[in-house]
Amino acid sequence: DIGLPAAQHAAVASVEQALELARKVGWPLVVKPTTAERSLGVTIDIRDEEVLREAFADARKYSEHVLIERRVPGHCFRIALCGDTLLFARAHRPKGVKGDGEHTVAELADIATRDLKDQPPWFRRKPFVIDELALTSIREDGHSPDSVPAKGEFVRLRPIIKEDWGSEFELVTETIHPDNVEI
Repeated sequence: DIGLPAAQHAAVASVEQALELARKVGWPLVVKPTTAERSLGVTIDIRDEEVLREAFADARKYSEHVLIERRVPGHCFRIALCGDTLLFARAHRPKGVKGDGEHTVAELADIATRDLKDQPPWFRRKPFVIDELALTSIREDGHSPDSVPAKGEFVRLRPIIKEDWGSEFELVTETIHPDNVEI
């Protein structure tokens, strides 16, 4: 423990231990392998034992032990340090679109996908699709594909950051709170 705030969590080696921990910390949960990267094997918003069993089996494909944690709302940041020097800080968000106050969510997704063609192949990201997963995320953010988000408002097309889907990030080196760097 290095003093960073974190959700209630524990590493478990069996589905029985996962179920026991779930009963102790409560729902919803997040399940992830302890040794994988890029969100491989991660399942979020688990609300019942059947889905927990499936998520545990998926995470076990990537790691002998599985981390079970209580899901809490929040943001994902990556902070890079070299010794005591802050190199950079980035805010990571799931794949999504930023409102301009003029276009609908669906139009913004189409525009973002068209803009990908202007990028060199090694910089191209995956298309911005409106599928069932996107519809769920859009609704959770209080929108529909026909909504016109305010200028600068971010609307998720995916529930979490996952390399399979792509993600968005913003450099926040200049605005990160010094307490976060100090920790």
